[in-house]
Amino acid sequence: MEVLGESKMEIRNNKFLNTFDAEKLRRKREEGLIELRKQKRNQQVSRKRALQQEGGKKVEEPLVKCYEFFEFDLGLVSKELAEQCPELVKIELQNAERLQMLIEHIDALEELSALFHPIQTLRKILSCDGTPPLQFIMNSGISNKLISLLSCQYLPLQTESMWCVLNLATGQSHIVKMLMDQDVIEQLKAVLTSNDPELLELCVWCIGNLAGDSVDTRDKLTELVPQLTELIKKVSIDKWKNIIWALSNLCRGKPLPEREITQQILSIVPIILRVNDEDSLADCCWALSYISDGDNQRIQDIIDLGVLETLIQILGHDSEKVTIPCLRALGNIVTGNEDQTQKVLNLGFVDRVATFLISKKVSVKREALWTLSNITAGSDEQINLVLSHPCVNSVVECLKDSDFEIKKEALWTISNATHAKSPNLVLKVIELGAFPLLCDILDMKDSKILLVVLEAINNLLRAGNAAFSSDQEVKNNEVALKFDEIGGLSKMEELQEHPNTKIYKKVIEIMDEHYGLIEVTDENEPPQPQLFSFN
Repeated sequence: MEVLGESKMEIRNNKFLNTFDAEKLRRKREEGLIELRKQKRNQQVSRKRALQQEGGKKVEEPLVKCYEFFEFDLGLVSKELAEQCPELVKIELQNAERLQMLIEHIDALEELSALFHPIQTLRKILSCDGTPPLQFIMNSGISNKLISLLSCQYLPLQTESMWCVLNLATGQSHIVKMLMDQDVIEQLKAVLTSNDPELLELCVWCIGNLAGDSVDTRDKLTELVPQLTELIKKVSIDKWKNIIWALSNLCRGKPLPEREITQQILSIVPIILRVNDEDSLADCCWALSYISDGDNQRIQDIIDLGVLETLIQILGHDSEKVTIPCLRALGNIVTGNEDQTQKVLNLGFVDRVATFLISKKVSVKREALWTLSNITAGSDEQINLVLSHPCVNSVVECLKDSDFEIKKEALWTISNATHAKSPNLVLKVIELGAFPLLCDILDMKDSKILLVVLEAINNLLRAGNAAFSSDQEVKNNEVALKFDEIGGLSKMEELQEHPNTKIYKKVIEIMDEHYGLIEVTDENEPPQPQLFSFN
């Protein structure tokens, strides 16, 4: 782009108005887009070919080549930088050439005040929309100098360098790994001791980006958790947002960090949950959901905070951005032991969950059903709480839902309930009208779903048999008769031909236990799989 004075700009504008041809510009733009697509396609082909060696063995893709499209607008070059390095503003330079010249200029400078404008320009390039030249920068090796400048004693330069490293931290995993190998953690640890709010915020943001890359990187960064939790106590509430987000990333992923780390993060949760900020609440709840998705000891750590009642109240928040992670956290907690689950239920949790079942959003309804399925996997008392609640009618209706995920979670809720010890409690599923819907699910093709519904049907038949055995006035297993009436037996016969061996064996097990079977043989057919007709 050429730098023009006002008089030249006026001349150019006049010429532009006189020669403007919209159609010609449109064709030129389309040709440019086609060429760009061709270039990207060639890059993809080159990358795919680079993965092959003689004999077809795959190798790692080299990182030395760079396929980044970026613009180095001359407007990014300040007057001071242009005076320092006049070659940078040469019109004939290509973007990559100009960037390489800037990098070499930075690398050659030692005086901190002289480095400010070049690194500020580099920061602007890395912050531009589109595809910033992250790999170009990493390949140049200048990132080492940027990281070392994080500990310099010149705050404006320190801040600009922090911006650059932050932008690099948004790159792909191999770029993050390169930063980690360049001892970025030690420099970030030093920056966290700064008293400058802007520098601290950039540093925390960078830590959050790095931690979100992989579990391995996250674990290396957990040594910064004590400093981050202390920051919450030192900085003003309006500066908490990035810290909470970074901490949530530091407990995200499996396996979880060491319990000592998650306990340090949990220590500040009670004060965060009192903040009236949507983003802070959401990130805090996500952190709780990650930690609660561990063993019962992690769940107990959350319960011991005394925040369960607060979390139940947060479920009534206006924003789904907050309620979804909160529901996930509580849903994880009720996967704990019976006592842990009961502590949540005693606070009216099912009443709150019921409100999510009427949501039109699939993700919200699925989350609510998943939570209820965790409760019906508990004790008979907990199962009865769900089966006696008005929300169970919505669960049964969800068995008819056209969305596979909704139907699956509703099935798990009902199927788990059929594992109750009390036959009368199991038979309550039939009273709710779920039996014909379970029978309909036998038509589905998904093997996992079929195994779940077959288990539920078997439990219902067993409960019917238990009622028949204990009541002398009942002459037949009414559940078995009902299953035949709603077409269940016919569907079970069809399932004999299912290709999944587990399903075939489950069908035979059910029919042998509740109906008796006669093996059907054919001399002209191979013995496997066997077919049976049912009496």
